[in-house]
Amino acid sequence: MHRSEQLGLVMDLAEIVGPLGLGILYGVLGRMFLVPKLMPLLGRAASVVHSPANVFFSYVGVGLWLGLAVACHSWNAPTTLAWLQAHPVLPIEPTPTVLRVVYFCATFLTGSGLATLPSSSSELEAPCSSGPDSSRGA
Repeated sequence: MHRSEQLGLVMDLAEIVGPLGLGILYGVLGRMFLVPKLMPLLGRAASVVHSPANVFFSYVGVGLWLGLAVACHSWNAPTTLAWLQAHPVLPIEPTPTVLRVVYFCATFLTGSGLATLPSSSSELEAPCSSGPDSSRGA
């Protein structure tokens, strides 16, 4: 393997890991700091956040973002671009730059979606008012 091929593989890996890692970081930080503050404000509607239907559609959303990221990745971009130009379904003219931007956004949203999925069944059954402020007295 030549040095230029190795550099290309490292660049491809960074192109995948960069937005995915930023999305995971965003999702984890939002889950740690934002969700505990928002749950008490939601009141009775907070039970919907970890309902089975919402969890199912979260998995579906992650799958859709992942599929879009795969379709728009530079390895698949020529095929996707040819298909989009043959089937005019978008209100804008698809270009390689548009597909690259869509790829980065979809990869970021895949990471943030993965980070916000419930990690255990006990997390689904946890009371909605649990957070850093719930143990303090009034």
